[in-house]
Amino acid sequence: MSLNQWMALTPRDLVEDSLHVGSELMNALRKEKWPVVKYVNTA
Repeated sequence: MSLNQWMALTPRDLVEDSLHVGSELMNALRKEKWPVVKYVNTA
């Protein structure tokens, strides 16, 4: 689980109040997995 996904799945008001972030950041978070490096099988 990425930090992005963890923050997106944590209650919104808890993240906003703890990290002092606005709705713009919260709306940009993804709840689904988003791989940093995509595996490509070339075999």
